[in-house]
Amino acid sequence: MNNKQNDFDIIVVGAGHAGCEAALACARMGRRTALITLDTERVATMPCNPSVGGIGKGQLVREVDALGGEMGRNIDKTAIQIKVLNGSKGPAVQALRAQADKRLYEASMRETIIDEKHLTLIKGLVTSINVKRNTVTGVYLPDSRTYDAKCVVLTAGTFMKGAVTIGDHTFPAGRMGERPADTLPDSLRDVGLMLGRFQTATPPRIDRRTIDLTKLQVEPGSNERLAFSSETEGPIGVNIPCYLTYTDEHTCQVVRNNIHRSPIKSGSVTEHGPRNCPSIDRKILNFPDRHRHPVFIEPEGMETLEMYLQGLTTAMPIDVQEMIVGSVPGLEGARITRPGYAVSYDFIPPDQLKQSLETKAVQGLFVAGQVNGTTGYEEAAAQGIIAGINAALKCMGDDPLILGRDQAYIGVMIDDLITKGITEPYRMYTSRAEFRLSLRSDNADARLTPIGREVGLITDSRQAKYIERRHMIKRLHGYCHKKTVPSSQEVNDALCSFGGAAIRQKTVLAQLLRRPEVTISGMAHFLDDAPPYDNDCVASVEMDIKYQGYVEREKHTIARYKRMEERSLPDDLDYHSLAGISFEARERLAHIRPGSLGQAARISGVSPADISILMVHLERQDMMDASIKGDLALGAKQLGIKLDQKQLVKFGIYEELIEEWSRHTNLISSNSREVLVARHLLDSLSCLTMNHISRADNKVVDIGAGAGLPGIPVKIAAPEISLTLLEASAKRARFLEHVLDALQLDGVRVECCRAEDFARIETERESYDIALARAVAPMPTLLEYALPLIKPGGILIAQRGKNVKAEMQGAAFANSLLGGELEEIKRVKVPFLQATRHLVIIRKKQRTPEQYPRRTGVPFKRPLKG
Repeated sequence: MNNKQNDFDIIVVGAGHAGCEAALACARMGRRTALITLDTERVATMPCNPSVGGIGKGQLVREVDALGGEMGRNIDKTAIQIKVLNGSKGPAVQALRAQADKRLYEASMRETIIDEKHLTLIKGLVTSINVKRNTVTGVYLPDSRTYDAKCVVLTAGTFMKGAVTIGDHTFPAGRMGERPADTLPDSLRDVGLMLGRFQTATPPRIDRRTIDLTKLQVEPGSNERLAFSSETEGPIGVNIPCYLTYTDEHTCQVVRNNIHRSPIKSGSVTEHGPRNCPSIDRKILNFPDRHRHPVFIEPEGMETLEMYLQGLTTAMPIDVQEMIVGSVPGLEGARITRPGYAVSYDFIPPDQLKQSLETKAVQGLFVAGQVNGTTGYEEAAAQGIIAGINAALKCMGDDPLILGRDQAYIGVMIDDLITKGITEPYRMYTSRAEFRLSLRSDNADARLTPIGREVGLITDSRQAKYIERRHMIKRLHGYCHKKTVPSSQEVNDALCSFGGAAIRQKTVLAQLLRRPEVTISGMAHFLDDAPPYDNDCVASVEMDIKYQGYVEREKHTIARYKRMEERSLPDDLDYHSLAGISFEARERLAHIRPGSLGQAARISGVSPADISILMVHLERQDMMDASIKGDLALGAKQLGIKLDQKQLVKFGIYEELIEEWSRHTNLISSNSREVLVARHLLDSLSCLTMNHISRADNKVVDIGAGAGLPGIPVKIAAPEISLTLLEASAKRARFLEHVLDALQLDGVRVECCRAEDFARIETERESYDIALARAVAPMPTLLEYALPLIKPGGILIAQRGKNVKAEMQGAAFANSLLGGELEEIKRVKVPFLQATRHLVIIRKKQRTPEQYPRRTGVPFKRPLKG
């Protein structure tokens, strides 16, 4: 089944947190998008913690929101508690965390998806990714449905060959109660991707009515107005408490007595799991002397009695889980409503991805979320929005969005994944970011909203609010640096009440705010002339002022970092040929293929000494490239041809491709780059000195194109012509196709065909204005190849050597017989080349007799002679 309704710009596979963000981003950027999921009634589910945010994770959510994503808005609408974590610590490690009503969160996200223009929600199981010539073309479903797309975003979560384990019982499932995607991983392996295997787990849920709340410590939310999204207005509607208790020696003894029944001990679960969230049985194995472990008891919603036991994750048999839960103070009579379990699944090691989250092996295939080896809803959503943005940009032919480590926690996470690799599920921590003081939650909008606006995800109303807030912050910032506070008794009494020292003379407010104990709200009584501001604005200004010295120092570090990041590395750099670099570094560099020197420096196994050697190589290469580009521009100028910077860049790419392919394909006779410029590129450009070619209506054929000479240099310099590259060798034809893709040359086609056969095609015969030929065959043979393709009045431009006159005398009969006439022989001095070249111009005066060219091979074996 295949029809127009099944054609999309982008298909997103999986409707978890990554899939929802990816699909919404694609649709909001105007791309016709399909979101395919097993159960359309369940999207953005929370199979583990009923919460969003936390240390490192909260920053990700704020960044997703700043880019125009949905997670922040959705949790603000459905939160039942919200608070600031690490409020007593510095701003770099503070973060929001909200408890969610799980069912409301799902329903709200589903409603958003259904209402989104350009987005279609489809129920189905994707069994394979369709790929043609290393480019994704769509997906296939087991009921014979095929959906076509220019890009596919894979967000399969834990469903690829998913297997759930409880005790000694293992059964196929992506998560409890949902079938896995068992054939999808095989299709990914078939297209060249390697897969690994991880596991994760979840704790049991219990009935709230069976808990003894009197033994638990209440963990309330904040009564302040807090929100993840800058679009959210007003306080959250409810503030339902969580609770805290601790395991004791009794709990540890229960686990120890039954440890032989633990899947991690029996071997039922062998894959690596998330180190930051170990099971209770692993905690007791790893920390045998510690018996007190926190257990947070969290409500899963307002309309459910189920409570989540954070800290009691386990996949032990159900009877053991009941004993473990019952051993915890306050939970002695608790009834388990759903047991904990482990789920093992296939994932794609992320070092196979580009920084855009597109796979290196398959163009147009993007991967995001837990399938990349990460853990957590927030990490998934952050990857999802980036993958969605970049899939949409690819469809539009634009460059991808790459966030740097200095721009966002999202950039830190993606760089970590593709550069450092992973041996366990990845979780975001603030400690992973070198520039975390600059990547605070309060300035996420300032960092990323302009980027979200540029790609089309920030609405006009959101942009207006952003601009208004930036102006508010700027005005308050300026006010704090101008406002002076007098040394009055009232002021000093206030300062002393804060625990600070009195001032002896009037002091600028910003100077006072650098004291830890002084705040704008505390000094509000003395600031009646302050411009309008809100709490978010105050928090941002205070942090900028209090940590100004640290921020300035970090800016200098970021500047050094950017210099490394701006030094790009060629995609085709042969690391194995670089002398002095360690074997391990060569292997890792060749596998990761970093985009910049900075990324190379972060790769595990690459030492500072390796980077120094790489820098020396790049500097030498830059000098050589500059010299060659200069020679090419100068030589072209001497031929009367002006090349702009874009054309020189294309020549540079073309030269590199010739050099690379010449290692395994017979393209040109010399490997010297200097000789290549003179003997091949400038020699080819000499054809343009005849002033016959550079007309927009000219249809040109290059006979025996080989490495694309002279046709491709002529096309780069005269982009208005229409060009056919005629080449009989399949290997060389493949090279020419590769060049056209790399240079993005329009109006060029490659025909893998012998000239004799090509000239017998009715639509090609006598249809060309100009034929070009360079060292293809002896002149009589060349004339029999070329003249049947040229329309009457058209010309052949043949590049010949010093014996051109003798050649033309020997070809006089063939020339006359085939309808040609010698018009001119022009001597051309090719810059930097000692020898003189001759351009032979043959004008087609009359139609070529139908019997020519003769059958394949005959023109070369028996040239036409009088």
